[in-house]
Amino acid sequence: MSEERVKMRKQLGLLEGVAIILGIIFGSGIFISPKEVLEKTGSVWGALLVWAACGGLATLGALSYAELGE
Repeated sequence: MSEERVKMRKQLGLLEGVAIILGIIFGSGIFISPKEVLEKTGSVWGALLVWAACGGLATLGALSYAELGE
């Protein structure tokens, strides 16, 4: 009986690449200029919603990096 292992190739596709780039851009931008975000959204809740969405995108980018490094 031969024991064969299935190996998956590590590959970065278009969707993952876009998620990484957007996560880096949005994720860092929200922390650099919180005053401008608050002024543009017009409310604290709007700014928090934008902050949470950008944090989610940054998390997706980090998870993509973690998957590639595995």
